[in-house]
Amino acid sequence: MDARVQSFAASILDLCLESSQQNMGVDLTWPVIIAGCQVVTPDARLQVAQAFDSFRKQCCFEIESSERIVAEVWRRVDAGEPRDDWRAVVEDEGLRILVL
Repeated sequence: MDARVQSFAASILDLCLESSQQNMGVDLTWPVIIAGCQVVTPDARLQVAQAFDSFRKQCCFEIESSERIVAEVWRRVDAGEPRDDWRAVVEDEGLRILVL
């Protein structure tokens, strides 16, 4: 993975977590999905899980589906499988969700 992408993804996750800790996480699910699909370290992946957990407590919608997408991307990346991006996962899993 590109170090710049990892750095930008970490910044996005930091901001989303900070917002969610101030109960302002509504509508931040999409940035966490996009950034979360890019991270590879255990610490960064923990941040993704923490963000989703915080969003769940704030009545955000489609958190389970969002977690499912990110987890499948991670599984594919870790296994070296093709189609290891969120678009492919949504298509392959037949998901029809709105996470904006």
